[in-house]
Amino acid sequence: MTDANQVANGQANITPKQMVDGKLAVNNELQQHLRREKQNISSISTPKPFVKRRPDGLDYVEEKYMRDQLNEHFPVWSWEIKETQFLGSEWVIVTGELQILDNSVPRKFSSIGATRIQFKKGKEHTPENVVDIDKNVASANTNAFKRAINRLCNICDDVYKKQVEDYGLDDSQKEEITTLA
Repeated sequence: MTDANQVANGQANITPKQMVDGKLAVNNELQQHLRREKQNISSISTPKPFVKRRPDGLDYVEEKYMRDQLNEHFPVWSWEIKETQFLGSEWVIVTGELQILDNSVPRKFSSIGATRIQFKKGKEHTPENVVDIDKNVASANTNAFKRAINRLCNICDDVYKKQVEDYGLDDSQKEEITTLA
């Protein structure tokens, strides 16, 4: 039998098939771990004080809470704005990419966010009547960033209706079925 020291020192007689099988077993185990972790994060209920309601009745979560949860679950991350564009004179669109290190596995997700450009009240929609263009761009960026956090990291899935109900059998249910057979 081959022990770990022999493998580490290159003294083991391991066939290529054994190497591939070992890597596949580790890869499958890692994938199962990542899936369980994502399901655990997805099942976390967002505390009520952090859930806000828009005027149209839809719920949302403020960026600061989502960023805090991102830092908690995935402390190694980066956000990069890839493109900012204006759709006519009425909308700003930001495309960004969130990159995280997830149990030593790099993952990324690109997302877009849009915001209607704000103009001085009662004034013609012309460039000289734009109110704080930087805040309009920042708002579109925040929308893209929050969407990326939710889709890539499963943070606040309860608020954004992204939770998937697990209808699988747990171990005790499987055992009960086996004993009945």
